[in-house]
Amino acid sequence: ELEAASSPTRYPTIVVEEDDIEVVPLRFDLVNVPEAGLSLSALKAEMTTILKRVLVRLSERVDVIRITKVEETVRAKYSARGLREVERRRDVTMYFDVHVVRVDGMRFGPIIVQEIQDSYSEITRDIRSYSDENLLGSDLTLNLCTSR
Repeated sequence: ELEAASSPTRYPTIVVEEDDIEVVPLRFDLVNVPEAGLSLSALKAEMTTILKRVLVRLSERVDVIRITKVEETVRAKYSARGLREVERRRDVTMYFDVHVVRVDGMRFGPIIVQEIQDSYSEITRDIRSYSDENLLGSDLTLNLCTSR
C-alpha cells in the first residue's frame, strides 16, 4: 500500500551519506608573499573563488561529476626573509578539500587534479592579478601540490 506523500518542498535537498562522498585534497603554496598588508582571509577568499570557477567549468564538461562543497583552511608558515619589517616575506599554504558525490567505478581525484594542473597558468595569472591589485607585489609564486 502506498502512502500519499506530502507536497514537495520548494527547495528540495538531496541527503548524501558521508560514505557516498569522495574527498579530493588539494594544496597550494604561495611563496614570497609580503607580510605587510596581507589579509589571509581575503587571500583565502580569492583563491576559493578561483578554484570554484575552475571546478564549475569542469562539472559542466563532465556530466557525472557532482561537487557538493569546497572546504578550505589556511596555514601560514612565517619566514624571516628581509631585514626590515616592511620587507618581510612569508609563505602561505592553502589546503582545500573538494567533496564529490561518488559514482561506482569512477575516481574523481585524478580528473580534478588534472583539471587543476591544466588550469595552472590561469590560476597563477588570477592570483598574481589579485596580488598586483592589492599591492602585494609580483614576486609571488604559486606551487600546486597534489597526489592522484
